[in-house]
Formats: sequence, structure tokens, C-alpha cells
Amino acid sequence: MSRPASVSATSASAVILLHGFCGSHLGWGGLKAALTSRHRVLTPDWPGFGDQATVPALDSIEAMSRHVLSLADAAGIDRFAVVGHSMSGFVVQQLLIDAPERLSGAVLYGAGLTLDSRRRFESAEATLERLRKDGVPATVARIVATWFVDGEQAPAYAETVAAGLSMNPEAARTVMQACRPMDFRGRLGEVDTPTLVVAGSRDRTYPPELVVELANSIPRAELALLPWCAHAAHVESPERFAAILGDFLSTLS
Repeated sequence: MSRPASVSATSASAVILLHGFCGSHLGWGGLKAALTSRHRVLTPDWPGFGDQATVPALDSIEAMSRHVLSLADAAGIDRFAVVGHSMSGFVVQQLLIDAPERLSGAVLYGAGLTLDSRRRFESAEATLERLRKDGVPATVARIVATWFVDGEQAPAYAETVAAGLSMNPEAARTVMQACRPMDFRGRLGEVDTPTLVVAGSRDRTYPPELVVELANSIPRAELALLPWCAHAAHVESPERFAAILGDFLSTLS
């Protein structure tokens, strides 16, 4: 993956990067490298994905939220900033509600309040059916193409596909089912944690109107829409994404 410029930040806080559906820790390579000079960075794989592909998946967003806290505990980390991409945005929202005392800051990246099948590039039901019929490699290749403005011609497309090929098919079904009922509308009005909502202006998984709705639901949340980017802005425009994230992290105590 393209390597962004080093991030200038004042703190040495911990940052946990949580990948999304069709992803793994490998997708954070360039961004992790940019952050490590100033932060302790953890890039865990969800059970059923990446290096954890043989581990049974967690079947609820609440269980995924508790899993993040257990990972932080195991690493000796009390407070941390958390970045949740796509489906992991639901996990971050759950953490904002359940464990705000553990968070120095939260980044909701390519995320929304619900899994809106009407405005997503395809419905959750269609994703599950095509996963069943086509298998993981074809599903990852097809979905990741929607993450880039230039589709399969994007420079980082092949590497992003490779990062997701280890996804266990049963885990993919489990986490998609876990996401389907989530609805955080009206639940984030008391959030006091510094929060950044960031997305590509051409995202087809969570189009801009859904991202704006998310940002407006959180008091004092900051919103950053990256032009000419889709759902994988951190590799589509790595330097701009790293700069925005670095600026946000530098404000956290």
C-alpha cells in the first residue's frame, strides 16, 4: 500500500485501528507506518478475519465492543483513541455509549448510524446471497471495487483485495448478520468524547448524506469529507487521510 507522510502529533497515546468487512490488519499498513512515530498503534484482526481467520466470529456488535476492551486490557492500555472503518463504525458507536471513560477519542470512518440497504451500493441481503453463491474471493474482489472511485483500476485495488481474502465465509455471514439490526439513531446525543467523522465524498457504502447524518447526531463531532475518494480513502488519498487523522489525534489529551 502507498505510504503516507509521517503524522505530526503531540501525544504518544494508543490508537486502535479496526478494519471492516472484507478487510484485515493488512489494509492499515501505510497508515500504521505513518502513525507509529507518535503513537502506539494496534491493528487487531477481528475473529474470523486475517490472522484470526480460524477463530469463530463474534455474533454481536456488543460482543465486538467488549472484545476491543479486552484487547486493550491485554496490551496494558487504559485509554485509547479508536478508529472504526465501515462495519467497525458500529463497534465504535457502541464503545462511545458503553465505555466512554476508556476512549480519548473516536473516529468513525466510512460509517453510518444504520446499515441502510436502500442507500448502500447493494442490500445486506444481496451481499449475503452473493457471498453464498460466489464465495469469498469473488465477493471481496467485487465489493472492494466499489471502495474506489476508479474501481479495479485504482492503484491500491489489488493490495486491498489481498488484505481481505483471508475472511472466513462463516465469519463474513456472522458479522453481516450482526450489523443488520444496528440502529444508533437517537442514541448518541449524550456523547462527550471527542469524535471525528471522516469519509470519502463518493462513498457508495455510506453515501455522504448518511455520513452527515451520523456527524449531526453527535454533539461537537467534527466532519471531514475527502473529495474524489470513496470507501477506502485511507489508501485512495493516503497523505490527506493521514494528515486529517493526525491533526485530530494531536488534539486529544
